[in-house]
Amino acid sequence: MQIQTERLTLRPLCMDDSHTVYEWQSDAETQKYINPPHTNLTQTIEYLEWVTKEWQSSHQKYYSFGITLGGKLIGEISFSNGCGKCGRCVEGEAALGYVIHRNFRHCGYETEALKAVIEYCFSTLFFRT
Repeated sequence: MQIQTERLTLRPLCMDDSHTVYEWQSDAETQKYINPPHTNLTQTIEYLEWVTKEWQSSHQKYYSFGITLGGKLIGEISFSNGCGKCGRCVEGEAALGYVIHRNFRHCGYETEALKAVIEYCFSTLFFRT
């Protein structure tokens, strides 16, 4: 599953992303409004294991896309449909959040990714027949 925008490819995060994801998961400034920063790589690996299981679930409630620019992973954007486990919502509530590596901020990537995920949610998740 991939979402293509003008400049970005959004694709499921996977275990191979652990070191790159840890770069922003461990950065206190980047995580300021999201979740407490990871203090070791094991936390990031556990997070990615959970994310991977969600992508494989037939009752998926958490969608975490890696934001890639020219094949380079620069951030993530996640949508929770009431998972109750992500730290941003409780069961029955929806949440949308994103994290961009500090070297790629202020270029409009966040807006581009948010627009694409919102369109995906409304066209694919919310209006399934």
